[in-house]
Amino acid sequence: MAKTKCTKLTVDYRGGKLQFGIHPPTGQYRKKYKGHTLYLGAKPDGVLDQWLAKTDQLEIDLKASAALEGDSVTVKQLCDLFLSGKDRQVQTGELSPATFRGYLQHGKLITKFFGRDKLIADLRPKDFESLKAHMAKTKPQKRNGKTVKQSKGNLSLESLRTYIRVTKVFFNFAVDEGLLDRVPWTKSTFGMPTQKAVQKQRAKRLPRQATREEIKAVIAVSNDTWNALILFAINSGSGNMDSALLRWADIKDGWVNSPRNKTSKPRRFKLWPETIKAMEKLRRYDDGLVFHGRQGGDYIPKSKTDQISRIFTELAVKAKVKRQNLSFYSLRHTFQTIADEHLDFPAVQRIMGHSSTSISDNYRGKISDARLEAVTDHVRRWLFDLDADK
Repeated sequence: MAKTKCTKLTVDYRGGKLQFGIHPPTGQYRKKYKGHTLYLGAKPDGVLDQWLAKTDQLEIDLKASAALEGDSVTVKQLCDLFLSGKDRQVQTGELSPATFRGYLQHGKLITKFFGRDKLIADLRPKDFESLKAHMAKTKPQKRNGKTVKQSKGNLSLESLRTYIRVTKVFFNFAVDEGLLDRVPWTKSTFGMPTQKAVQKQRAKRLPRQATREEIKAVIAVSNDTWNALILFAINSGSGNMDSALLRWADIKDGWVNSPRNKTSKPRRFKLWPETIKAMEKLRRYDDGLVFHGRQGGDYIPKSKTDQISRIFTELAVKAKVKRQNLSFYSLRHTFQTIADEHLDFPAVQRIMGHSSTSISDNYRGKISDARLEAVTDHVRRWLFDLDADK
C-alpha cells in the first residue's frame, strides 16, 4: 500500500518502508541509491516497480563500471557506458531524445574511427589530431547505401566546433569516472576553431535569413497545412520542434502561451489574422496538435533530418527558390532579423523564448502585450509589404 504525505510518498516493502521525495519542476518521485538520484515517474502506483527496475539496472551498470579499469577499457565500452547514462536521462525527461540521437551517432563515429577494440589508455594526441582532420571532411551523400554525390568543400568550422565539443564530452566522462587520468589530447592537436575564424567563414556564406520574396514563393506552392505552418513560423520565430509541438490548448484569444522546447523559457505572442485564418482550416484531428502530415501523423522530429526540414526543401525546389542556407529554420532567423529592427529586444527575446543570463532579466518584470504585439505587427508589415501601400 502506498500512502501519500504532501511532498513524500511512503511505500511498504518487505516488512519495511521506503520513502520517496518529489522533484518539484517535473512532479516526478525520486530517491537516491548509491549516490545516484533515480527518477521514478509521477504516478504513485508505479513508483515501487520503477524503483526496483532502476536499482537493478544501476547495479548492473555499477558492476560493469567497476570491472572496467582504464588500462583495459576499449573505445566501444566507453561509448556504451556513456550512452547508457544518457539513455537513463532520456527516460527521466532530463535529456531530449533528439540530443540522445546526436550522442548515439557521434559514438558510432568515434568507434568507427578509432576502432571498437582500441584501448582508450593507448590513445595519444596525434590520434585526436587525425580525428579532427577526419571530422573536418564533408561526408558523401548516400542513397540506399550507395554514394550518389560527393559534397564539395569541408565541414563548416561551426559544425567542426560542435563535433569536437561532443567528442570531449565522451572522454571527459571517462576522466570523471576514473577510467582515464587525464584527457588524451593537447590544445594544439584537438583545439576548437577560434570564434574569429568561425565568424569570418560565416560572413562568406549566403544569408540564413529568407527574403520576403522567397517566403511568399514557398507559400504560393503550399497546401493548407504548409501555408499555416510557414505563416506560424515567420509570425512567431518558431523552429521545427516548437512548431511541431504546438497544441490548440496553447492558443487563447489569438495569443499563444507555450514554453520553448529547447530552453523551457516562456513564450507569448500574438497570431496574425492571416495565421489564424490559415490554422483554422486544420482542425481535423483530436490529438490536440495543430499540425499534421497527409496521413495524420505528427511532425515531431524523430531524426536529424526531420519531416519539416525535408518537405520545406521540396517546396523550395518547387517554388524555384532553393539555395544554400535556406531551410524551414531560416524563418526563425528571419523573424529575429526583422523583429530586431523594431528595437524592443526584450520583447523579441520573450516571443522567441531565448535563454539569457543577463542581470537585467532578473529585474525585468512582465512585458506588456502591447509591446509583444507591436513586434509581431512589425514583422507582418514587412512580410506583406504593408508600408508600401501607404
